[in-house]
Amino acid sequence: MDNYQRLFKESRPVTKEEVPFPDYETAMKMVDSEWWKNLNRGISSYDQDDFNSAITYLNKAIREEPEHPQLYSVRASIKEDSGDRNGAIQDYKKSLYISGEDWYATYHQLGVNYFAIKDLANAIIAYDIAIELKSKLAATGGKEDMLPNTLPGGVVFKVEFAKLYANRANAKLALKDFQGCADDCNKAIKANPDYSNSYYVFGLLFLHISQDEKAYRFLKMAESKGHKQATNTINQYFE
Repeated sequence: MDNYQRLFKESRPVTKEEVPFPDYETAMKMVDSEWWKNLNRGISSYDQDDFNSAITYLNKAIREEPEHPQLYSVRASIKEDSGDRNGAIQDYKKSLYISGEDWYATYHQLGVNYFAIKDLANAIIAYDIAIELKSKLAATGGKEDMLPNTLPGGVVFKVEFAKLYANRANAKLALKDFQGCADDCNKAIKANPDYSNSYYVFGLLFLHISQDEKAYRFLKMAESKGHKQATNTINQYFE
């Protein structure tokens, strides 16, 4: 069972024809095409927080070039930021289906959106896949240092291990898998001791199990590392 089938419970084409790098003439035709122009109009609208116009342009681009996975990734990102979580999930899914590829950051974003709609079981699966894919990339010597964190249109392209583990820990906490949550928080802290959300989720975990002293300590650590919600949570429970 491949990762796509594991998450979505349905199959996709096993192999896809490799798309050759376009020569100069082909590249010029692409840049001059209407779908390319609408993609860039959509990205420009997105950059101005005009989500409605951005979606309109991406819809036009997809009608003109329905088999281009990047278009669905960009539209998914726009839908995610506009609050249409179900729509984002469907577009990330379509992007994976068309491309036939598995990029871990796409599965991470699927986890984020499943968590937002409280589909915790699928959120965990998506995070599991993302962590496995990134671990495999690291084990085979894959380097991400030179890659951007995001692509045009807000598409998340690179995610650090600490964030992957902390987000999965939060999903496990929601499922009351307290040991699993603690394990992932520890992995996140080991991956990046300065990532504030690891300590924040740990603090929430200790609140859940009524260990207030530890909860306060971890929330203060999150606050000291710049977590935006930590101060409000401390004031709510301890001040």
